[in-house]
Amino acid sequence: MSQKNYEKEKTSKIQWFLFVIVIPVIFAITLLFVVLSIAGINVVDMAEKHNIPVVSALVQGDEKTKNEKKDTQISELQETVKNKETSIEQLETKVESKEEKIAELEQTISELTNQLNDQKEKQQNQEEQVKEVSLTFEEMDPESAAPVIENMDQEVAVKILTEIPSEQRGAILSAMNPEMAASFTSELLNN
Repeated sequence: MSQKNYEKEKTSKIQWFLFVIVIPVIFAITLLFVVLSIAGINVVDMAEKHNIPVVSALVQGDEKTKNEKKDTQISELQETVKNKETSIEQLETKVESKEEKIAELEQTISELTNQLNDQKEKQQNQEEQVKEVSLTFEEMDPESAAPVIENMDQEVAVKILTEIPSEQRGAILSAMNPEMAASFTSELLNN
């Protein structure tokens, strides 16, 4: 036998082995898995339970990989949760500080409102007092009222003169020192 014939015979035996035994066995196993899966039988679970050597090793390797992936995912999710919790804590701190600031501003608003109300009340009281005093000056003789008004604070005197009717105001101003009368008149015009 020649070398070529020997190689052909060797090649044909390998081909025969592949085509007659290996490929049909693989096809039959695949077909068996498909049929059993369609029938509702989980072949992988059965292989684990019955400890079939080749299939169990393959399944355990896949499970280890799956478990490692799950562990990695769990670690990543736990890290994400920690980051979110940290963010939540920071936001809660910001909210608390904003609420404190709001409370302070509301307190300030309340205080300023009270001050404004007090000032309005004082102003109303002062206006009432000016009206009462101006009534007193209306009843007084202009020659007697003039020196009293001249010696008053100019702002208060102008307020009183504003409340007095113009005829009596004119009489009081004519009874005053001309310089003081001019000063009061210019203040009356500015008001």
